[in-house]
Amino acid sequence: MEQINEWQNWLLNNPIYFGIFFVVIWLLVSFTFSKITGWSRLAEKYRTSTKPESKLMQAVQVYWGSVLMAGNIYTLGSNSKGMFLGVLFPFRAGHPPLLIPWYDIKAKKVDRLFMPRVQLTFGRGLSRPFEINERVAKKLKEGSNGQFNY
Repeated sequence: MEQINEWQNWLLNNPIYFGIFFVVIWLLVSFTFSKITGWSRLAEKYRTSTKPESKLMQAVQVYWGSVLMAGNIYTLGSNSKGMFLGVLFPFRAGHPPLLIPWYDIKAKKVDRLFMPRVQLTFGRGLSRPFEINERVAKKLKEGSNGQFNY
């Protein structure tokens, strides 16, 4: 126990090393979430460098599976081509922007503890099921020009 305290004291007394340590841990966690959620597999197929013309919804709460993996860090948008999915800047490592075409998205309504959500699956099981609030799904539907239904 005393060795841990000495190490912590040394780290806190050396701010440059603390900064490096913090950045390394941050990146490690971000890339790990990318693997766990399936984002890295989605990026292999759907990575994009352009943002959709539609208005983006910032800080959207997203569920991967039925567990809340990360709240209010996602950016979603839609147009007639597909759904844009991005992550806010501090969490972007390992999460490049995606544009998933509507024909590769399957959607269904689900109820989770009195909270209506829409569950999306992408491609052929490329990621865990992705759930969004029904209100967010309605906004995606509006921007899709009739391409997205659930």
